Amino acid sequence: MNTKIIIISIVVLILGVGGFYIRQNTLEFTEPEGVGEPFQEAVSGGEGTVLPEEDIPVEGVSEPLKEDIIPTKGKESVKEETKPAPAAYHIENPPYYREDGFCWGGSAIMLMMDYGLTKEEIEGIRAVMKSGPGGTPDMFMGFAAFGVIDKVRIAYSKDYIEEFADFYNRRILVDPEKQTVLLDGQADALNYLKGLVSSDVLVIADVHYGNHFVVVTGYDENYIYINDPGCDDGYEYEEGPYQEHTKLSVDQFLREWGISKQEKTLAEKEGAIGFPGDYGMIWLIK
Repeated sequence: MNTKIIIISIVVLILGVGGFYIRQNTLEFTEPEGVGEPFQEAVSGGEGTVLPEEDIPVEGVSEPLKEDIIPTKGKESVKEETKPAPAAYHIENPPYYREDGFCWGGSAIMLMMDYGLTKEEIEGIRAVMKSGPGGTPDMFMGFAAFGVIDKVRIAYSKDYIEEFADFYNRRILVDPEKQTVLLDGQADALNYLKGLVSSDVLVIADVHYGNHFVVVTGYDENYIYINDPGCDDGYEYEEGPYQEHTKLSVDQFLREWGISKQEKTLAEKEGAIGFPGDYGMIWLIK
């Protein structure tokens, strides 16, 4: 009898020690109540969390940091492949829209008409763009309202104005690195323009030294052919009076295809945002 009691006592003792060891290890790996919630709020930018200024999430932009989302100086953007351009090409029956004093909006409307915007829809899109502060960025409000903001592509020189590029990348484009093409120079820009047009893509060009937008519809060895959405007051038209469908000599087009005098337009409104760089182009991918 004494032997049984001793054996039972030993078994109970062993089980007790083992049970305590198991429970101790279980508690050791159990996350205390409330742990993880403050961290989750901090990384997600939750209410009450103060993030560094450069990390503030911006609606419509996939990443918050400029260096992560834009093709900054020294960082190559990915150019879409374009076929070798023929010596001359003209897009057949391009749409046209005119409204003086609204060149950016008129040019954007032509791109959207080519993409399927109907005449009945034009006024609604126009109203959206007119509701903006005024200037180039307003056309992107129209693209967004039409549902093609992700189809927008823009191009400009690698020697761009960082303040303006930052605005486009943070406030306008959905995927800046994918939607932005940086151009090596004038020859690269002209070849890229010809590649787009010869693929039946209408292209908005920033001309008159950064003060006017037109839509390029064709080219040949001597001329760039354009649909001009409205008369540019104060500009001296070398080919005669303003015409809706006209052409510029290649030399003149290249000379004026930049932003060296866009301060004229920017001065009309405090805080206005100009195009980021020379050889400005805007188009919609198909």
